[in-house]
Amino acid sequence: MPAPLTCYHSHTLIERDRLLPGLADVPVRLGQMVSAEDTIAETSYGTRHLQLDVCRGLRVPPDQVEKYLTCHAGLQVTARDILAGPVGVARRLVRTPVDGRVVLIEAGQILLEISGHTRRLLAGLPGKVVDLVPERGVVIQNTGALIQAAWGNGKIGQGLLRIHLEGDFPSLQRADLDGRLSGTILAAGHCSDPQVIQAAASFSLKGLVLASLDPTLLPLAASVEVPLIVLEGFGCHPLNPLAVEILLACSGKLAALNAEPGDLTLGNRPELVVPGPEIPAEQPSSSQSFFAPGKKVRLVGLSQLGRSGTIVDLLDGAVFPGGWGSTSARLLLENGEQVELPLENLELVQ
Repeated sequence: MPAPLTCYHSHTLIERDRLLPGLADVPVRLGQMVSAEDTIAETSYGTRHLQLDVCRGLRVPPDQVEKYLTCHAGLQVTARDILAGPVGVARRLVRTPVDGRVVLIEAGQILLEISGHTRRLLAGLPGKVVDLVPERGVVIQNTGALIQAAWGNGKIGQGLLRIHLEGDFPSLQRADLDGRLSGTILAAGHCSDPQVIQAAASFSLKGLVLASLDPTLLPLAASVEVPLIVLEGFGCHPLNPLAVEILLACSGKLAALNAEPGDLTLGNRPELVVPGPEIPAEQPSSSQSFFAPGKKVRLVGLSQLGRSGTIVDLLDGAVFPGGWGSTSARLLLENGEQVELPLENLELVQ
């Protein structure tokens, strides 16, 4: 049956479509090398218009407005700029109340276009622009290590990868962070201390990779400017051995952290990318696969987070203690134990 997929690769071809939903400017060129924090597309939204009554402001008829104008169509103006006047003893003026652009002057009226917000899309990973999508964005390609996560706070960063995974069940403490970590991405175990996340921002870390996070810290983690991903989930869970092995092998290397929220319809997940040597051309990893004997999986049931194993066999019509039936898998876990779990509690690892 089709399976949810999490990618853990020590070395693979990585290709990502980086697109904005509407019309956008794309300031990069085909073949250009970009870093994770480079802007590859930007667009403005929320544009509105404001009509100014010059006749009323100057107290003159429409046919006399033109001689008092100090602006023209297409002119960029800033708040408090004079658009018309002065007139009379009182030296009446018409000023623009906000920044904008004059788009039309007619019948004693001035129409201003007021720009909305600008959205900038960052590359999200270092690599080569291998395709341009006109007025939408680009396709970026690279090779290296890839670890996908369960949750991200929407930020993007790039820095040297540092590892804090000492002990069987490492927990990140405030004392573990200091100024020497500035500009780095720190990979660690569980976090339940809000001071850790606050310190990560004050010490200018480029990212945090956590095995698990206390759910009470979710609002803080979502609001902090430091990119942050959670690999296993919320609660108190260890990091699975597959991820540990890749992280330890990549320690000290340049890494990119894209903590943008996942989109299961597109197969996107928050992820850590560590660029590596080029490999022969191949197709990027598919976001769709199937459960089958020999496949590696991670366990996603609440009591099983942080464990992984290999499918030994698939079993139809298994009945579980709650009295419900489901297709299940017999697994050989990393510690040699064999268990039987429903497929709904498994996630394929590639």
